[in-house]
Amino acid sequence: MENLIQEQIKNAFASHSLTEADAQKMVKIRAKCKELAEYIVENDLAGRELSTALTSLENVMFWANAGIARKSPLALIKLHMDEVAKLPVVEQKFKDCQLPGTVTYSVTLKYQEKLYKTVLHRNDKYGNGYDTDDSGFVELEFIKQS
Repeated sequence: MENLIQEQIKNAFASHSLTEADAQKMVKIRAKCKELAEYIVENDLAGRELSTALTSLENVMFWANAGIARKSPLALIKLHMDEVAKLPVVEQKFKDCQLPGTVTYSVTLKYQEKLYKTVLHRNDKYGNGYDTDDSGFVELEFIKQS
């Protein structure tokens, strides 16, 4: 349990990079919250109640966007590349290439009866490789129970 709390603290105070899909989700949340804020103001709410409602709506927006950016430590796991390479591949989807001669796939893998996704690069010159950190670990994002 202590490790989980440490992971939550690490995740809560870390800087998070966003995928384009996550950024778009955040834009939509902001737009929906703004739309609701405008609706509340247009319907004659005033005073302390208006202020509290708008502040609460800002909190909704903040926490929803933080949830997208942070992802839960339970939703992200890290496994060493050697272990990931042994997992059964359920699906591969082609993604745009950024390097000449390299094909990038979104890969769905099965691990402990759960489905996770990660990125695989296939390069004619160097073979296959997963995105890894400096110590050879691959980040897998939870999709669903299989």
